Amino acid sequence: MIFVYLFEHGNPPALCLPVDPAATWAEFKEVIRQMYKRDPDAAQLTYFDDPFTPDDSKTLTELGIAHKGLLKIK
Repeated sequence: MIFVYLFEHGNPPALCLPVDPAATWAEFKEVIRQMYKRDPDAAQLTYFDDPFTPDDSKTLTELGIAHKGLLKIK
């Protein structure tokens, strides 16, 4: 289990979520969809401040998302 911070621009503060690093992006983006009522595929994403274009079939670990990582949704 790792903790990932999720921040939506204009809707602070960031949320800290416990996630399974072996979860695929397709599984994790459903969390975003449910929590923020947004389509993650249509949102601009950054990991910390770097552009982030995830692959649905890859795990969070494979995508480089680490413990205490910060995903930003715009």
